[in-house]
Amino acid sequence: MTNDPTNSTITIREATELDIPLIIHFNHQTMLETENLDLPENLREHGVKNVFKMKSKYFKYFIALSDPKPPEKAGQIQIPVGIFMIQPEWSDWRGKWVVWLHSVYIVPQFRGQGIFDKMQNFLETTLRADPDVIGMRLYVECNNGRAKKAYLRANYNDQHYDLFEKLF
Repeated sequence: MTNDPTNSTITIREATELDIPLIIHFNHQTMLETENLDLPENLREHGVKNVFKMKSKYFKYFIALSDPKPPEKAGQIQIPVGIFMIQPEWSDWRGKWVVWLHSVYIVPQFRGQGIFDKMQNFLETTLRADPDVIGMRLYVECNNGRAKKAYLRANYNDQHYDLFEKLF
């Protein structure tokens, strides 16, 4: 199977609890790549499982799958190529939700093939149809230049807020 995007179709679906091991693995890859952080698996598992316990419209994972061509093979062999999570922020100024795109990960050999664009477009289309949502936000590790370029290409702007944090 080739990784050429012209030979596959990307589909995106909401994750289920059956996807928890995959999400834990992809999250681990993300933390190693972006922060050189290696947290214990039981902690990562606890974090992922709690997302499924939330049962919130705006707090869930999605999986991007590569579905190879030819069309007669579609649906038979789907390869997970990425994930993302969404989580809500209430805007008391606007009386609507802002949904954060979070925990974005694309398998390295599939990067640069427009998969993030497909994930982002899927989410934006879904959220624009929801009258309770005012917009989307995301953050990026400050040294992740490749991700920053992808986000700017997707029409996110980086000129409105700086992010500060205090982790305990």
